[in-house]
Amino acid sequence: MSFYSKKMIVIERANLEDAPAIATLARYAFLDTYITLAPHYRENIESYVAQAFTLSQTMIDLENSHIQYLVMREGTTEEETIIGYAKLGDQKTTPSISPENMTCIERFYIHPQHKKRGLGSKLMEAVLEEIQFQNKSLVWLSIWEINISVIDFYTKFGFERAGVHPFQMDDKIDEDILMVRKF
Repeated sequence: MSFYSKKMIVIERANLEDAPAIATLARYAFLDTYITLAPHYRENIESYVAQAFTLSQTMIDLENSHIQYLVMREGTTEEETIIGYAKLGDQKTTPSISPENMTCIERFYIHPQHKKRGLGSKLMEAVLEEIQFQNKSLVWLSIWEINISVIDFYTKFGFERAGVHPFQMDDKIDEDILMVRKF
């Protein structure tokens, strides 16, 4: 006898028990994206990931009241897997924007095996709802200029280019594209 089991997608705030899955997904997604786009920066990318996406840092973030993680879970009632997440923070700043009543999408990842299913759009809708719930008037993010498809994705959700944001990866400092969306 076989049973049909439809997998469900749930987006919710993360808890401390999610830290290992978030850290693992962050490392995998970042490496998969950026080593593909910039293989000549492989050492810098790997060094950055080893420092920025640790379990201990993820746990510290999850305990910080100024940082929220929204996780996207897929699965059945027996087994759920985190397949995407967004990290929001209202203490991170950028030189081009006044820090009043704003927040930053610091990270936004969908597991590479789950892309092209519309899940990024579902997660972004939840993120924008959360930002509105927090009564923020502006959200900003930065993107490495070589990640063209992501720039197009954010533009679809009302983000506009607003300058540059410094981003340090290992010993290299780049100027990422700064994008903002007002509410």
